[in-house]
Amino acid sequence: MKLGNPLRRDRLSRSFSVDRLWSALLLLLVATTALQAARLFWVIVAPQGPVGDWQAAATSGRGAAAPLSATRFDPFFRLAADSGAVAITSLPLKLYGIRQDFASGRGSAIIATPDGIQSSFAVGDAITAGVLLKQVGADSVTISRNGADEQIFLDQSVPAAAVAAGGDSTQAAGTLPASGSLTREIGFTPRLAGGQVNGLVLNPEGSGAAFRAAGLVRGDVLLSINGRAASSLAESVAMLDSLGPQSPVSFRLERNGKPVTINTKVGN
Repeated sequence: MKLGNPLRRDRLSRSFSVDRLWSALLLLLVATTALQAARLFWVIVAPQGPVGDWQAAATSGRGAAAPLSATRFDPFFRLAADSGAVAITSLPLKLYGIRQDFASGRGSAIIATPDGIQSSFAVGDAITAGVLLKQVGADSVTISRNGADEQIFLDQSVPAAAVAAGGDSTQAAGTLPASGSLTREIGFTPRLAGGQVNGLVLNPEGSGAAFRAAGLVRGDVLLSINGRAASSLAESVAMLDSLGPQSPVSFRLERNGKPVTINTKVGN
């Protein structure tokens, strides 16, 4: 009996083996696709997972995470301690101005003490006995009063006074001393708004004679000198130092929120 051509039989055997291999691969692909489709369907219909509904983490007990609180966390002052809610101070202190330092979270503030005198205080300075300026915020400051934290807010309850039709209040001052003496006896602190200097807060230094002779009051904000804006501490001081004998001087100021102009001249 003839069994046929051996070469042909070998070819038929190889073709049958390849067909079986492709069939097995196709079945594996179909099974994998079906499994993935079933998993996707389960995720859609049961998003909480196989362990049950989602439960909020416990907020009590040892090791429990405390909820985020606006009174305990300030994203703009991460260097400040997490001190919780702060009480409003009952001290007779009034906040007039704020200068923030966003690079370090520090700054300074103009605060009127109980005697009514306005002064510029930096963070860490003593305002009165037992009272330190601890932190400067956007519209308030935090003080440490004998170890307890209290806040002072900018007073915005009183509307700004209307400026008289005649313009600034104009005053005349006595003859100023030599310009060099003037700048040595006046303290200048830049006042910032929107990252720009918009005035210089003035305070007496030394004997204060030159400060008084210029008709200045502690806490005045210098806006311009002879019409030139006081937008740079170095330029303003250099301009005052450059004034010669008998030179006229016009200071435009902001005093207690009101514009004031002082006209005087430099002495011999």
